[in-house]
Amino acid sequence: MFSVSRIKQFNVGVCFISRYCTVAKRPEIKLQYRLVPEDCYNAVMKHLRQNYFVEEPISKSVRLYKCGSTHKEIEKLCLQVLRNNLSIMALNEKDELAGVVLNSPLTRDDFKKAKWELESNRDETFKKILNFFYKFNTKTDMFNYFKVNKIFNANVVSVDGNFRGKGVSKNLLKYSEQLAKEQGFKVMKAEATGIFSQKIFKTAGFKLFHEQFYNRYVDEYDEPILPVELPDTKIQLVYKLLK
Repeated sequence: MFSVSRIKQFNVGVCFISRYCTVAKRPEIKLQYRLVPEDCYNAVMKHLRQNYFVEEPISKSVRLYKCGSTHKEIEKLCLQVLRNNLSIMALNEKDELAGVVLNSPLTRDDFKKAKWELESNRDETFKKILNFFYKFNTKTDMFNYFKVNKIFNANVVSVDGNFRGKGVSKNLLKYSEQLAKEQGFKVMKAEATGIFSQKIFKTAGFKLFHEQFYNRYVDEYDEPILPVELPDTKIQLVYKLLK
């Protein structure tokens, strides 16, 4: 639990930041959606350790996390995303964190930075994941295809187990889309790594741009590099045009 009394109102036209939204009829649950302020970063990271990191299909495949544990490299990247001040959290009336979406702007230069991080990383297990995402994203050129210089990237969508099935993910994406439009973005994208997240993005109106089956990403011995377990079989690069 954490206090949000010191969160400022942001002058970006996002009226949803201070508005309560009912996301379920029975029982009624009221959630408040806000930009994530710096004094809530620790609470967000704790939430991710207990939920997203231990359940995300690719992380699970290489046993990168155990519940409640930490991984400095991943958490460093997440904190960098949070500092863009585009991430949104959902809070209940007790100021408990129900869910969060970590958003960031994406440009061509970010792929150059990703390559440098990949080459300089010494964690071989984490390097497998970085290499996979780098190759997956550079197989296509969304910037050229959509003729844009920046893309709004939904890096992580995570909901606490006690709040799932109540439309939290849907609302987090809806408000992210609204924020992206107000910030001048024309395209929003995400990597959906499992069937659950793929269904969420499809329901939210995202379309498939590119996909990669995990069992076809193999080493020199034709063995899967990331042995992701069923029912998750592929990663999808999904997008939505913002009008």
